[in-house]
Amino acid sequence: MNFLQSLFAKKKEPMHARVQEPEPEPKPVDIDAADVLLELAERRDVDYVLRGLDAHLERIQQLDCESEALRLLNWAEGELRLAHAPQPSQFALLGNIWQRLQTPQTEEPFLRAMDFYGLALTAYRGAQELEGMAIVQSNMGLALIELAKNDPQQYAEAIPLLEEALQYYENGEDWSRRADICLNLGEAYSGLQEPGFDHYELGREFLQRSGALYERSGDMRGQAMAQGQLGDVQVELAGQDRQTALTKAVRHYRNALTLFVELQDLPAMARYQERLADAYGRLGEVEHLRNSLRAAQRAVELYEKLEQDDDLARASLGLGRLQLTLVGFGEEEELLPAFEQLRRALGLFRKLNDRQGRAECLMGLTQIYLHGDNERQEADMRQAFDCLAEALAIYRLLGDDEAVAFAQRMMDNFDRAGDRVE
Repeated sequence: MNFLQSLFAKKKEPMHARVQEPEPEPKPVDIDAADVLLELAERRDVDYVLRGLDAHLERIQQLDCESEALRLLNWAEGELRLAHAPQPSQFALLGNIWQRLQTPQTEEPFLRAMDFYGLALTAYRGAQELEGMAIVQSNMGLALIELAKNDPQQYAEAIPLLEEALQYYENGEDWSRRADICLNLGEAYSGLQEPGFDHYELGREFLQRSGALYERSGDMRGQAMAQGQLGDVQVELAGQDRQTALTKAVRHYRNALTLFVELQDLPAMARYQERLADAYGRLGEVEHLRNSLRAAQRAVELYEKLEQDDDLARASLGLGRLQLTLVGFGEEEELLPAFEQLRRALGLFRKLNDRQGRAECLMGLTQIYLHGDNERQEADMRQAFDCLAEALAIYRLLGDDEAVAFAQRMMDNFDRAGDRVE
């Protein structure tokens, strides 16, 4: 079972960085993916093909050779289904490879993985191979969590699988595996679509356990992920005890950031600077808003360095809104920076063809133009009206009734004040 255990340690790390990525085995960086795939195809041996794809999958995907890899996977599936007595480990490995395929905007890899895991789990149960069952259940739970991004009901399906897998590992000393499962259980419980806060409390308990286990196993990245997710849960718990929960969220986000800085993980640093800014901002007081401003500025700087336009657009919008909020507290020097950030975000959202983002930027710019001084009042009011009219048209196109009603009330105020510009 040691071989299987190492196979299933290779879990795909999703956008929110949920699962520990263990140190990969050394392999040549400059492999010729086409040659590797050709060799695998020529061998016509299921075990050899699956192990070869498993070892080189990440590199194959980096070199855009996925279509040939998919052809080999489909061939291996056909061979296994025709085999007289296929091994459950073969179906399990086939599922694991599908699960790790990086195919944007599609659920197919996770659905295919679930099919093969189901076959493997049935065989392991029949043979009473408890370790094989636990490994497959853990990976099934992770696949369901990925599917829950589009269908939150999948969180409820993941929980019993993960809890059964955890029961097996509770009796051993595989701290890392237990930590991974606890982390996933924390996310699954937190994601349940249930009223009240009990499921968030359960999620928090599992995340705390995962953090302690990661610390015990010396896994800094795991500790960082657990701290980050604890911050997310505390933000949700703010509906129960706002001040206390948000203060805890700030602490967890800062802990996560400290670890990600040490790991030099720029995407995670940017992500948690953004979340830290949001948590500080929710606290509302001017002192916290200034802390929020610093975190938001740092997030924007990091996204600039990473050249991620979608993230940069969102972060710039958030920063502009925050600066506009500080203007409302009398910090007039933030008005021009707010204008610059919102204009920048507007340009990025236009480039990305993101209508919702454009409308939100236009609403922020409307507020800024309405804040103009007397000397520029007429020009500013004209600009405000134009921004508001464009935002209203977008909200109507998107069918956002609440946003339409709000923008329409603002438009009505223009009419009543005689400020409408034809």
